[in-house]
Amino acid sequence: MTLESQVQAYFDRLEANPNDMGALAQIERLYGTSEQWGELVTLLHGQAQEAGTPAVVARLLFESGRVAASRLGDADLASQLLNMAYEAGQQTALAYEVQLLAFALQQQWQELQEFFEQAVAAMTTPQDQSRMYALLATVLSDMVGDLDQADELYTYALQLDEQNVAAMWRRQALAVKSEAWERAAELLYAELEATQEAERQIELMLDLGDLYAVRLGQPDAARQCYQNVFDYNQADQRARAGLEALGVELEPLADEDAGAVEPEGY
Repeated sequence: MTLESQVQAYFDRLEANPNDMGALAQIERLYGTSEQWGELVTLLHGQAQEAGTPAVVARLLFESGRVAASRLGDADLASQLLNMAYEAGQQTALAYEVQLLAFALQQQWQELQEFFEQAVAAMTTPQDQSRMYALLATVLSDMVGDLDQADELYTYALQLDEQNVAAMWRRQALAVKSEAWERAAELLYAELEATQEAERQIELMLDLGDLYAVRLGQPDAARQCYQNVFDYNQADQRARAGLEALGVELEPLADEDAGAVEPEGY
């Protein structure tokens, strides 16, 4: 499946549910892997112009503004996008998220805290509250640099809504950013046990293998992770590279290229 077709599939999910955090998180991961943040902002903004409902328009504009603020550090662009998002979604719970991020852009921290408490109290579903806690965690992580408090807020967001995939993945990324490698491995393993998607299970197993091999010095655990993927697909280049780096001799594939692939690592 091409990048374009994957992204379109996630946009289709958003048309059905503008608060599908899993779809949004998947799109962000696809572009974030290569740090194509500017392209992601442009994509979300462009898709908003084609969206079918005001709720979807508002969500896409808000997410483009959030990425502009937290990833690009472009406060002017973020403010423009947030104003557009507020106009489209001022009658929805998303308006709270827009206003919270606007306070952060203006560095009005006392007002932000007061508004956050009022907004959460006014929300009627744990899913809405979860998104607010996750957003505040993102602000603290990316705009303030308070990684410990951000981790606590992501944790609470997931207690409110365990299906908030965006919060789960951002908590994993936060552990990597903090170089808290054992916690990163624990979080990846927790998702591995919970997910039913085979493709994601493979990705998680490989990421765990890289963590064990490169960061935690646990070659036996790393070998088991790579072996599990290799047993499922002997042509998987990351699994083969990981095993070979650990001294495991493998039979070459019939059409195997000469070049070796290193474990991606952390």
